[in-house]
Amino acid sequence: MASHIEVRVHGRGIVRGDESREDPSVLATCSTCHATVDAVASLGVAGATNVFVCAGCLRERLDALSVGRWRMRELRDPGLPWGKSSG
Repeated sequence: MASHIEVRVHGRGIVRGDESREDPSVLATCSTCHATVDAVASLGVAGATNVFVCAGCLRERLDALSVGRWRMRELRDPGLPWGKSSG
């Protein structure tokens, strides 16, 4: 795991790179949906920001990236996605 990403595991502790610190008072609250979940990951450099996001919110954003790329590609090349037929 990248050493600059901090993962907070609710009620268990914090993991950053190879370092793990047990701390039962750690809360895993998503900065995006405001839900308390099992784990959250930092979006910025560890210690520099208090923005943490849950897996569900990260997944939504990754899906949006895929759709956005697809739509932009579609604008440039509206052809069939599996290739052009010659005849």
